[in-house]
Amino acid sequence: MAGVIVTAIFLRRSHALIKRLDQQIGAVSGNYENQLRDLFADWELSQSESEITIYAMKGFSNAEIAELRGTSTSTVKSQMNAIYRKTGFMNRQQLISFLVEELIAGVDMSEPSSDLAIAA
Repeated sequence: MAGVIVTAIFLRRSHALIKRLDQQIGAVSGNYENQLRDLFADWELSQSESEITIYAMKGFSNAEIAELRGTSTSTVKSQMNAIYRKTGFMNRQQLISFLVEELIAGVDMSEPSSDLAIAA
């Protein structure tokens, strides 16, 4: 009888944890696009610069971005320099690190880990 009760409690806590994690994933995936748009607007990036920033986040090189956009590599390099100037970052790594941190900031890491400790 005690095993059934403990199992029921464990299942209830696990279900609550899964529900909370699903909510966080939905919030992050849905709101990150809006968060990026707001950042790009704050930085006064053009539509082209915004697109290039997204491609850079995805790991594409300047040559690959140029091919995808149908422009020259020098155009992409020039636009990347404009992005750095407008954002205040010195290079692609700083820009991407900042944007990834913005994504992670949307996820509350404290609650799930404490719930996992309780559930285990």
